[in-house]
Amino acid sequence: MNPKVTVFVVALSLLLHSGAARAIPGLQIYIDGATYDSNSQTWVTASPDFDLWVVGDVAQTGTIFDVKLTVSYFGLGPGSISFTPTTTSSVTDPSTPPAPTFLQSGAAAHPVLPSHGIFNDATLNHWDDYSLGDLSLTDSPIADFNGSPTFPTSFPDNGQVNVYSVHVAGWTKVHFDAYDHTVNSMNNKETFWKTPFSHDGQVPVQEKSWGAVKALYGS
Repeated sequence: MNPKVTVFVVALSLLLHSGAARAIPGLQIYIDGATYDSNSQTWVTASPDFDLWVVGDVAQTGTIFDVKLTVSYFGLGPGSISFTPTTTSSVTDPSTPPAPTFLQSGAAAHPVLPSHGIFNDATLNHWDDYSLGDLSLTDSPIADFNGSPTFPTSFPDNGQVNVYSVHVAGWTKVHFDAYDHTVNSMNNKETFWKTPFSHDGQVPVQEKSWGAVKALYGS
């Protein structure tokens, strides 16, 4: 489509970065080819098959270690999701990521992420955490994928873009978060990063066929 065992539990004292004070969030999620709904701050696409990007502003943050992708499923199911690592032609993207590795599931509150209307939603079936590995490359130009314009026209930083071709079936909604940490080489201090909640994505579909998909990359 065009235009990476135990989950790391972050101490409450760590700084929670949402990207509000940054031109480009440290972590982002984007759905390639989606339309941005400025009212709901959500990327929307009508296809069950889409390319999900997990973007790290590595030039600014340094290596973001063992990034987690949290996938939240809504509805009775049963349902399924698949991830195929790929690259994109929308920006320079010479590196294909490894396949996401399943870590753990939960049925209510997440051990790290705030509820943000997801983990306290009565229609939540369960969530899964996947490991994506480290984001350490600066081989792709990146921007703030906030929907203004629909796709960025300038790319002021360099970072890592992990692209996965996703197929979803059987759920009424699927929601994506990404998070983990950097380490300051001078004092060994860890800093927590998450995708800000104002960058969302959603795929509305016919429920009987495969469900709707929602992807987070910010608030």
